[in-house]
Amino acid sequence: MKRILTQLLNLPEVVVESSIEEDLILFLTVSKKAKSAVCPQCGKKSEHLHQNQKYLVKDLPMGDFEVILNVNRRRFKCKSKRSGG
Repeated sequence: MKRILTQLLNLPEVVVESSIEEDLILFLTVSKKAKSAVCPQCGKKSEHLHQNQKYLVKDLPMGDFEVILNVNRRRFKCKSKRSGG
């Protein structure tokens, strides 16, 4: 079921980890496949996880179901930026 929901979302690099149906609301916990991010300032890849923050995003409905995405926003620290470059 998670694989089908991942395909239905049609968000590149995003995977549905779990789903819960409550009344006519579908809660999908999603995560990004990549374990790193590119620094928007220096362009270098970082795997140094700094912070996790969960938040809810209302998506387009699927049939009669309202869809809410539970997103884990991961923030990475840039080692190049910390060292002044």
